[in-house]
Amino acid sequence: MTDQTLSSSSSSYSDSPYDSSHQIDPDQMVSHQVFTRIVAPTLGSILSTILFFAQYKSFRDAQVLGSTGKINILPILMLHTNCVLWTAYGFILGAYALIPINILGVLVTTFYCFLFYSVSSPKQRKQLEIILFVNDTIAMCWIGFVTYALPPLNVKQVVPLGVVANIYNIAFYAAPLTTIYSILLEKSTASLSFPLTIMSFACAVFWGCFGIGHGDPFVYIPNGLGVLFSGIQIILFAVFWKNKGENKHNLPHNSSSTPLPYGPQVDEDDFEATLDVPPSSLSPPSPSPSSPSVRSKTDVALQSA
Repeated sequence: MTDQTLSSSSSSYSDSPYDSSHQIDPDQMVSHQVFTRIVAPTLGSILSTILFFAQYKSFRDAQVLGSTGKINILPILMLHTNCVLWTAYGFILGAYALIPINILGVLVTTFYCFLFYSVSSPKQRKQLEIILFVNDTIAMCWIGFVTYALPPLNVKQVVPLGVVANIYNIAFYAAPLTTIYSILLEKSTASLSFPLTIMSFACAVFWGCFGIGHGDPFVYIPNGLGVLFSGIQIILFAVFWKNKGENKHNLPHNSSSTPLPYGPQVDEDDFEATLDVPPSSLSPPSPSPSSPSVRSKTDVALQSA
């Protein structure tokens, strides 16, 4: 193989949007380039961090109450695999702005899976194990394939990884809408997380701008769809804002067979029902004059007299 062939093969993807030849001197940037290449990824990383921790309170409350309630774990599972794939995508293309935030996403979503698993029912645990195993197996096998079986920094390597990463990215944004039928039927957004929805919308906007600034369709297309799907969820919150669920944190009582961490489970509805009973009805009934105990005491008193 000649030197010319080697150089052409090694630089076959030198037109990567993240290649050093495409970098712009900050002094020569115009305002929109400063926003899409500097401001957007910075704010996107900050908002993504907030997005990762937006669900912490819900999962922590689920652990305390010993119930998964109406928490939809599917978006977390999709986000987990999505972060794994985008970490690999960032390493391969040299898009280093994508790497730290996605590594953090992998760690946080793994922690959420452990919390959910600890309070879920046997059926939920089985579903969690299957989905997580299948997703991560697909991700790792695909990363290994595009890394070792395809030419490095070649369009044949980048496109397959970008397509699969996009599938999981779109799946993450669309996963909350898997409960849209029950939302419309019950006219309640109890199965949706408002903080997660708002953060998903904001992250999609800024990462979409980042992709547009670098001319990378694998970044701006899924995030554009993320804006659409998150916008639909915001509309659902606006329509059904009066009915966000009966119970705090959307965790119904005794919805899981797992006992509470301390003491036996007590149905709070039954407990509150007892508080509505008048105090007089809770005291023992006073004996009537015709009761045996009263007659016996009266006879004893007459005999002693």
